[in-house]
Amino acid sequence: AMREKIMALWSVLETEPSNQKQQYILDGDITKYVLCQENMDYLNELHLELEKEYSQLEFKAAALREKVTSLWSRLAIPVEERDEFNQMYPGSHAKTIKALDKELQRLAVLKRQNLQRFIEATRSELEKVWARCYYGEQQKREFVPAFTDDYSDDALSAHESELDKIKGFYEDHKDIFKLIEKREEMWSKMLQFEANASNPSRFENRGGKLLKEEKARKAIEKELPKVEKELESTLLQWEKDWERHFVLNDCRYLDIITEQRQERQKKKVDEKQKRVSNGVDMRFVCHIKLVSS
Repeated sequence: AMREKIMALWSVLETEPSNQKQQYILDGDITKYVLCQENMDYLNELHLELEKEYSQLEFKAAALREKVTSLWSRLAIPVEERDEFNQMYPGSHAKTIKALDKELQRLAVLKRQNLQRFIEATRSELEKVWARCYYGEQQKREFVPAFTDDYSDDALSAHESELDKIKGFYEDHKDIFKLIEKREEMWSKMLQFEANASNPSRFENRGGKLLKEEKARKAIEKELPKVEKELESTLLQWEKDWERHFVLNDCRYLDIITEQRQERQKKKVDEKQKRVSNGVDMRFVCHIKLVSS
């Protein structure tokens, strides 16, 4: 079984035995390669070595394919052409690596021939990544080349560097962004529940909708403080480590949380005062009616 695994890896790596002992393994001649402990240890070591090479090949193939796919998209290469390439060169074989390298070189030539279109496509991709990182207008405009008419090689390099930087920032902080998204979703639902609570028509529902809503509201009221505590602790530590604010939409996110809470509390106070005021007005109207009668 070990021999078959080694031979399969040789095939994928497109390599051959490098010494006489490995040649005996390939030939499968047990008269020349006795399965003693020493040889079994050698087989295991060879297998581990080839597995390591294959892992490196997989990593390289994935990196090349990502670059090629990105260039296909920005250069608007037909989907049919992409599919044909992927079908011809699947996986992480050595020939696939060579094909990906060659395709990357071909696309690099096309890129230089279409600088303006390529820069605009990179800007479009940059906008998507900015959105994922909740960049505000001020944050975006810190990258000046995105707001000029410069379509030179240097401009393209600057755009690609910025794109790589923001992609890296998102990947490095994906857990924080997911936590923010979770908190924002729960906060939005909580505000919606509170808005629904003041709507008299909610009692006209059928089929247990009101009961489900109340159950969901209680679940959020229980879970939201936990999420906010974790998020605030994470962001405070991040700001301490990086000595700067964690900013979303041009504002420190911890300040956004504080402002949202203050706004919610103010709304509750205003609504309470409104109810009290309406109650006083109704009592005054009733008093007038009683006096007049």
